[in-house]
Amino acid sequence: MGIGVTVTVPGVESGVSVSTAVGVLLNVRATAGGAIVGTQLRGATGTVTGGPTVISGVTWWQITYTNAPSGWSSGAYLSLTAP
Repeated sequence: MGIGVTVTVPGVESGVSVSTAVGVLLNVRATAGGAIVGTQLRGATGTVTGGPTVISGVTWWQITYTNAPSGWSSGAYLSLTAP
């Protein structure tokens, strides 16, 4: 088992708007740390609907994205968006 690092984004909590902030694609998972159900492009937006859940040092947030798929994404790759 590897050593994980917990990364939190100040202000991320249920109900806030976020956007993806990583490379080109961000994996979206069925459960926190679970199977990949799809990807979101950099800059994709959504609303936090659950979490945080920390697994192996990674903080996961459930996101309802504006465009499918929705699911769980690592907080390390999210940033807050203006309301």
